Amino acid sequence: MKYSRIVAAVFLAATAACSMDGQMGFDGTYRLADIDGQPITGSATLMVDGSQISGMGPCNAYRSENLAEWPQIQLTAVAATKRLCLVEGGEQKYLTALAQVSEGRREAEELILSGPDHILRFTAE
Repeated sequence: MKYSRIVAAVFLAATAACSMDGQMGFDGTYRLADIDGQPITGSATLMVDGSQISGMGPCNAYRSENLAEWPQIQLTAVAATKRLCLVEGGEQKYLTALAQVSEGRREAEELILSGPDHILRFTAE
C-alpha cells in the first residue's frame, strides 16, 4: 500500500511538469545562452509564470505578457526600467529580439524562443 502511494506521488510530480499534450511546461527561470548562436554583451534572465514573463537584461528589469497560448507567443509591449546602462549593445539586442518572438519550445533543459528574424536560446536555472 505504501509503495503504491509513493509511485502515485512520483507519477503526479513527473506529469505536473508536462502539459496536456505531453510537452514540457514553459514555467521556470532561464538564463540567455545566445541570440542567433552568438552571446550578447552582459547577461539576461527570463522568468515564465503562466502568461507572465519578466527578467533582467544586462542593465534593466523588464516584463511582458504572452497573449497567446504556449507554445505560440504574442507578447504585449515589453516594459523595461530605464537605468543607465554601461554594457553597450547587449540590452537593446536582447529586448528587440525578445519583442519579436512568436513561438517557443522546450528541449530538455533549454527554452528556445524564435521569431521571423531571431532565435533566442536559454538554459534552465
